Amino acid sequence: MRVIIFTTCYDEATEEISKWATIGANIFLNSGFEVTYVANYTKRDVEEYLSQNDYDLVVFGCHGWYNALYGSMGEEAVVACWNDHLFSGKEVFTLACKSAAVLGNSAMIKGAKGYVGWKEDFVFCLGKYAEPFRLAITKFFDTYARTKDFFNATLALRNELKKQLEIWKHKDSTVASCLLHDLNNLVVFAYAKRKELVLVGLGLAGLAAYLVFKK
Repeated sequence: MRVIIFTTCYDEATEEISKWATIGANIFLNSGFEVTYVANYTKRDVEEYLSQNDYDLVVFGCHGWYNALYGSMGEEAVVACWNDHLFSGKEVFTLACKSAAVLGNSAMIKGAKGYVGWKEDFVFCLGKYAEPFRLAITKFFDTYARTKDFFNATLALRNELKKQLEIWKHKDSTVASCLLHDLNNLVVFAYAKRKELVLVGLGLAGLAAYLVFKK
């Protein structure tokens, strides 16, 4: 299987995310995946890679908006609703703010096989307090690498966020608040093994929304 990872690294947030992306790249390489790692990319880079190559999983570690993902220095929208056909036939994991609100749905309409991200800000802590967020993100990478199943990987991500929330609510209220925010705003578009499109809005009660659409 083939994975491409796009990362930016120009502020504290993207520096931290790039560390997690590197861990993910190593997990995939050690599991026999073909991995392409692209740092500090432009819109042209993204369009060339995604239009000329057949990737199974696309990972973005960057800043985002409701309808866009951004490139180096956060100045250029590299994927937005006008070119998200680039995700057609691919599964997409976005470590970025807000993009699942609009871009995720648009990408699915245009043929993406799956999309996971956040409908509002993706928030996390830095330094020694980054650990629970790193564990959640790398749980997605590890599960995908082991099972080659996008839907299962998204469930593993959700469950790890819940696990870390239970741990940290007794240790640090700020970390726990960030974990709860991420859990409540995580959105998954994925095909389960029943070949039905499952839209899962993951909220405080577990599954805040669960809609199934026949293919």
